[in-house]
Amino acid sequence: MALPLALPGVAAAAIFAFLTCWNEFALASVITRTPNSRTFPPALFEFTGQFVSDWRGMTAMAVLMLIPAVIFVALVQRQLVQGLSSGATKG
Repeated sequence: MALPLALPGVAAAAIFAFLTCWNEFALASVITRTPNSRTFPPALFEFTGQFVSDWRGMTAMAVLMLIPAVIFVALVQRQLVQGLSSGATKG
């Protein structure tokens, strides 16, 4: 009975947890050593050099990084909207 009431909070926490894990840089850069095993944030860092940065490649990679996050938020958004609208109506 309490789970439907807690579902919007769980959905918001899931979004924050997913985005935090997805954008993790420090742990991923320490754990991954080979270029084949790198996750998106350390790979995105490879586009910067000491004197030059590949802005086109960095922008393309950032757009690719956003796609799974946008899909996840779009799937969970319905739960957030239901929680907001259920609190706004009476009865």
